[in-house]
Amino acid sequence: MHGQSVTVTSSPGTVNQSYLEGGKLPAAQTLAVNASASGATYTATVAPTGNTTTAEWLTLSSSSGSLPASVVLYSNPTGLDAGTYTASVTFAPAVAVPPGTSGVTNVKLIVTEPLPTLTLNPTSLTFSAASPPVTPQTVTLTTTEGPVAFSASAGTSAWLTVSPASGVVLPAAPVTLTVSVNASVLGANLVAYTGRVTLTELGAASKTQTIAVSFTLNYQQPTVSALWPPTGKAGAGATTVTVFGTNFGSGSVVNIAGPPRGSPDYGIREPHGSQRCDSGVATGIGDGVIA
Repeated sequence: MHGQSVTVTSSPGTVNQSYLEGGKLPAAQTLAVNASASGATYTATVAPTGNTTTAEWLTLSSSSGSLPASVVLYSNPTGLDAGTYTASVTFAPAVAVPPGTSGVTNVKLIVTEPLPTLTLNPTSLTFSAASPPVTPQTVTLTTTEGPVAFSASAGTSAWLTVSPASGVVLPAAPVTLTVSVNASVLGANLVAYTGRVTLTELGAASKTQTIAVSFTLNYQQPTVSALWPPTGKAGAGATTVTVFGTNFGSGSVVNIAGPPRGSPDYGIREPHGSQRCDSGVATGIGDGVIA
């Protein structure tokens, strides 16, 4: 082209991108390339700028063509270390007299390392005991990246505790959590008690993790050591009987049974009834002796 100077423009003039190592590639960016005169053509080149030594991570959908044009910019930072990278994309008009003016889009790419993550082992705990005390169990916290600060809580489960309540895990310094169960505040139960320990992490990819905890307090054979009163009066109304013993739980049942006695003043009517015991001292209402 002779006799007319062509000015090429590219929009946007600046492209900023970010990339997390191991994550998704930056989205493609479309550049609008225009010329001040019709019939102009362009040639595109990509070059590193600043302290960046290579621009091979940056490519274009087309390196030449007629104007106006839409050119797609692709970034592939895979393999780049964490840091800041810059490059320029220059759209030069075809050689002409007088020479034309090129359009330039500057690209800035910031590559970051993944945030540190916390690994729990194990992720669940199962306790089982017939009576207190219950042996504590442990969970190991590790990380392969930078330090991870955490807090640990057993929530509203009064029978469950965790220690330490906070700390910092380093790549070469794992932390051991001790999880304990206080069975003395629980009664024997056929269904396991369940709870969880929640870890809240700071500066980690996974902000919250949980450790599931289940505890079964097994039944022991209940034993009866004494009754009061030991007898009932014939013809009397309902009698309250106190049962003394051990290992009574929410599932313990006291049965009223026994044959009549020959005393003219005291006797037991035919056996009937039962009473569920919720503690070491059970109160039964009915006639008879407790078997």
